[in-house]
Amino acid sequence: MKRISSLLLTMPIILGSIATIPHTKVSAETISFNQETFTLETLNQQTDQAITNGNFEAHLNNLTAYLNGNVGAMNEENLKKKLADPVFAAALAQWQFISQTGAATMATFAKKNADHQKFLGWAMKNTDVMNTYLEGGSPTGKNPVNALEIWNTI
Repeated sequence: MKRISSLLLTMPIILGSIATIPHTKVSAETISFNQETFTLETLNQQTDQAITNGNFEAHLNNLTAYLNGNVGAMNEENLKKKLADPVFAAALAQWQFISQTGAATMATFAKKNADHQKFLGWAMKNTDVMNTYLEGGSPTGKNPVNALEIWNTI
């Protein structure tokens, strides 16, 4: 029996995620980073700001612009390269996390208290944690706030 590469198993998920990133109109004022100098530190600072301000919509717009500007060719070699890039992988995981959960839901969760903000900071800055969460099913009853509350409690 041939061994199937894990990349081939995840390729449809990756392609589906990247292919569905909406092309939104984002003004120059909204984008607070330079594509060439966007680093993990920059991403973490923007993540902290989104959590503190509860403005995940603006953060999602920044992530969308970054991902759309850096996705490149849709082939296996390029996708392997992009997913090996910690900044791109973290931005993609955050984009998926916010998109799946909802920017307004995340804002509500973050504004509850400092513990919720601390939890979001930990989760959103840990790409492996977010990817594991995203591999799971959708929240029961499509209630992402309860899913975040349960995950926070664990």
